[in-house]
Amino acid sequence: METIVTRIRSGHTNNRRTIWDLIQRGDAGGGLPLYQLSWFDPVHSGAQIGGARLGFGHYHERMWETYLILSGSCVMSLKNIDTKTIIHETIDIKDGDAPWRIEIPPRVAHRLTAMTATRLLIAATGEQSLGDTFETELQLP
Repeated sequence: METIVTRIRSGHTNNRRTIWDLIQRGDAGGGLPLYQLSWFDPVHSGAQIGGARLGFGHYHERMWETYLILSGSCVMSLKNIDTKTIIHETIDIKDGDAPWRIEIPPRVAHRLTAMTATRLLIAATGEQSLGDTFETELQLP
């Protein structure tokens, strides 16, 4: 699985995206159009986004998602459904730090666990329907 967790820098001139780019250009991942933009302010310590129950996450067959972690501390857990590769990325954003971008392509299970109050924005390419969302085991690190 390629590295999909990157830090966003302000004042950039290359192809890294800002929140405004997500909205204005409508690219929510993989060059696909933005369908949904969700704001979480904050995710409380110990809470999960993307896990239906403890030890599980979910993935999509068609939908891309981009998580923008704006503040706080969290662990992003990712699992490639095909290769079974697992990544647990700890993200700790201090005052003044740039946000982190996590691109989640189809068939990558994901779950964010907040360690402290965490603010994030999630951009999605398609409707989160039951027909495209599948639960899968994804243990905490």
